[in-house]
Amino acid sequence: MFVGGANIVGSLFLKRGFKATGQVHLIGTRIGGTFECGGSSFRNPSGTALSADRIIVSGSVDFDKGFLAEGRVSLVGATIGGDFACRNGTFKNRSEKIAGTGVALDVCKAKVAGCVNLNEGFRAEGEVHLIGAEIGGDLDCEGGEFENPPQGELMGSGTALKADDLNLKGSVLLGKGFVANGKVSLVGARVGGSLYCDGGRFGQIDLAMASVRRNLLLGVVPDAKHLVIDLTDAAADVLIDEQSSWPGYGNICLDGFVYRRIIRGPTDSNLRLFWLARQRTFTPQPYRQLAMVLRGLGDDRGARDVLYEMENFRRKQQMEMWRTHLCHHVKGRVNRLSGWGRYWLARVCGGVLKESIGYGYRVQRTIYCLAALMLVGAVFFHLGYSRGCVTPTDKDAYSFFKKRGWVPPYYPEFSSVIYSLENSAPLLRLGQDSAWAPDPAPRRSNRLPWWLTAPALLRLLRRVQIISGWLLATLFVSGVTGIVRKE
Repeated sequence: MFVGGANIVGSLFLKRGFKATGQVHLIGTRIGGTFECGGSSFRNPSGTALSADRIIVSGSVDFDKGFLAEGRVSLVGATIGGDFACRNGTFKNRSEKIAGTGVALDVCKAKVAGCVNLNEGFRAEGEVHLIGAEIGGDLDCEGGEFENPPQGELMGSGTALKADDLNLKGSVLLGKGFVANGKVSLVGARVGGSLYCDGGRFGQIDLAMASVRRNLLLGVVPDAKHLVIDLTDAAADVLIDEQSSWPGYGNICLDGFVYRRIIRGPTDSNLRLFWLARQRTFTPQPYRQLAMVLRGLGDDRGARDVLYEMENFRRKQQMEMWRTHLCHHVKGRVNRLSGWGRYWLARVCGGVLKESIGYGYRVQRTIYCLAALMLVGAVFFHLGYSRGCVTPTDKDAYSFFKKRGWVPPYYPEFSSVIYSLENSAPLLRLGQDSAWAPDPAPRRSNRLPWWLTAPALLRLLRRVQIISGWLLATLFVSGVTGIVRKE
């Protein structure tokens, strides 16, 4: 049947039992009304069953009510003034022997003023193409079944729905009975409304570089453990998901994914870190993005925990790359030794930053370290004082203390806690450090091991306290001011 280039003032009805064997040509046809094919059948299994490229229809196009096509149905570059409805329609064009015959419905670069309804019993065996299409309403696929699983190296298999570069003013509905046995690709799609996947069954969904103006609703996805989601450089205003819908480890890519809020889903930082850890490779952007969202929710502590984990993974990755480079690429003994020296120096410095201030995100650790250092010193200085190993620095008070075991009334009493605190906290002076010091000639006692109260040990401990105190204070200031953070 050939009607290519015809100008039909009214509507075109190929329905109510209409049957066609072989290719039907409607290329470039103009239809002033609607184009209805409900209940008809088009059979050309070895090629194209209906060719309606560049067709212009003022009204709607209906391939519903039991429509059947065996062979490719092509509406490439079509212009449709109403809806494109394929409810309860069946499209078959999947061949296991002929490469390239896997496209069942091709609506590439079409312009549809209304909605595209591939729902309510719609079934496609082969690829459905909406590449570069412009749709004024919704793309409704709820209740539709898209069948095109991978078949080895056969061309035209593996992708069930391909809507790359789709420009849609409404929403994409892929839930409530939607089934895709094959990949769903929306690479670079621009969705003016929301993208709903709640209740849909997927094997793989590719949303790389897609833009969703409103909600990205993943919700509850059955058998999500085997689901593969690619959100590389995608964007959405709101992310809505459930922990049960998170893919298995290595099945999600979030690098470059930007979203403003999370609602109706886990917002606990520990759970979200569990979500980020499911990525195949580490990249810092998903951690920074999550931290920004958590700050917007008022969870500053959760944001810091996320950034801490990001820095931890980043440094581990950096050390591993450096180690691999040294093992396989550095030549020459001198260069290799120098490289390993820098490697271990960086590793030690990284360990100090991690344990002391948590890379600048857990600055309170310096207070804990300082308190521990002060308490350890207080214990040792108290033992030293009780054994006569800590004595006054004043000459007369020293002689009095050596003879009687206590200081004169005018001299300040020794306090091991304050003495240790002065040594540990820089610039803090309470009079103990200038009045007391380890004795170079201590009393001997057999009650405790000599090294517990030896003046040499106490002097070493005092120096360690002073150096550590200044180091912790410097790290504290660096952490508070954000000098060491990588945000």
